[in-house]
Parts: sequence; structure tokens; C-alpha cells
Amino acid sequence: MPASSLPSSIEDAYRWLGEVIPATRVALDDGAVGGAEGIVLRDAGRRVIAKARFQDYERTLNRRSANRR
Repeated sequence: MPASSLPSSIEDAYRWLGEVIPATRVALDDGAVGGAEGIVLRDAGRRVIAKARFQDYERTLNRRSANRR
């Protein structure tokens, strides 16, 4: 996926993560349930690598919400 297709806002990125990986894809057994931690993003040459984690987006959105009160 080209970088230009990635969401640019915190809210949109958080929503996009939920659509792309709604649950873990690396469960250790068939009965395992759980959410995914996040997704690794990298360029084709693997020179730029970043991890988008649900927890980081949730923390940021919660801080923003608390600051608006």
C-alpha cells in the first residue's frame, strides 16, 4: 500500500488499524482470543520502519479528550 493511502490524522489512523487488523493474526493456539497489538509499517527498501500500536493511539486520544474538558 502506498504511504499516500495511509490515514493522516490520529483518529483516522486508529479507525484504520481496527479495520486492517481487528484481531490478532498470530495466536499461539486455536482457542486464543485477543486483540492485535498493532502493525509494522515500512517502505519498500526497509529503510524506514515504524510501528503503529493501538495502545499509543488510545493513549493519545484519551489525553486529547481529557484536555478538552
